[in-house]
Amino acid sequence: IGRKGRTPVRPIRGGVRVGSEGFIANLIAQATASHANVFVNTPGPDRIRNKRKPISSIAIVSDFIGSGRRVSSMLDKFWSVKSVRAWVSLGLIDFFVISAVSTTEGRNEIERHKTKPKVRTQHIAPSLDSAMFKHSSADWERLIQKVNAPTQDDEYQFGFEDSAAMILFNYKIPNNAPSILWKNVGAIKPLYCGAAPDEL
Repeated sequence: IGRKGRTPVRPIRGGVRVGSEGFIANLIAQATASHANVFVNTPGPDRIRNKRKPISSIAIVSDFIGSGRRVSSMLDKFWSVKSVRAWVSLGLIDFFVISAVSTTEGRNEIERHKTKPKVRTQHIAPSLDSAMFKHSSADWERLIQKVNAPTQDDEYQFGFEDSAAMILFNYKIPNNAPSILWKNVGAIKPLYCGAAPDEL
């Protein structure tokens, strides 16, 4: 119940820092302010059900889709509401997932969701098994395994769910990238601490 939805951005682990969702939330807020007659930012269930001003599309916006698990989880929460299932079956509401970058696997995962979302992505992130890394993927894999050999307990050595996404942003390195790029593993420091440098 309620006209307002959940807060879109929360500090990480109770601290004051927010992730890239803060940057995305700012862009959404600007678009909503500029086109208040078109967009509604994080509406609650009562606002969505408003018959005078119905909402016909729900968009989930992200900078990066890695495994697709987080967005699928959001769509699951919508799908668990009977009203939403009825609206989708009657064609009264459409779901969109908009991102700057996506892995192929993440995009495919989301497109299989029961809500039948339309996925809009500007770029596809390469992974270690993509053609771009055909000549160097074996070297990367040897390096990753050598770095992780002392501990062997890093579940992110090839990125979250082994996605091995070869992507860096100037404001963060996602956990879908191999951990040697962004994570301390025992005494071994990552290649980059914090954001990737601009020249990269």
